[in-house]
Amino acid sequence: MSDHQTTPDNPPTSDLAADIECAIGLNTGGGGAGGVYAARDAVLAAISNQSAANVPGATTEQLPADVLKLLTTRHYLSTACETGRLLDGAIIRNPDRGDLPEWRDRMHQRCRLNQKFTGELCSCPCHPQAG
Repeated sequence: MSDHQTTPDNPPTSDLAADIECAIGLNTGGGGAGGVYAARDAVLAAISNQSAANVPGATTEQLPADVLKLLTTRHYLSTACETGRLLDGAIIRNPDRGDLPEWRDRMHQRCRLNQKFTGELCSCPCHPQAG
């Protein structure tokens, strides 16, 4: 948790931090400024932790190794890559839509690379390790 405290000489570190302070009620004086800062920093830390879990390749939500050994997994295709493949079909059926290849590429770039809980790598051929 950050030790950042907002004062005139020490403004919020981001617009999000400022919005959180307002939402908590910095100007109401209910829990005092120290309480507001602690609550703000706790919210920012929670947001940061949530974002870290969704980083491509993250293993923060992966099952323990002893549980994984008990599973029979099938080939994993991420939702993003599956959508990218569906967009391939849409591109063929709608050649007048010049924006579809960009959407397809964006979907493949958003792939998290491994299944969130099992760690199984995405089997889409768009990835160098896939094959």
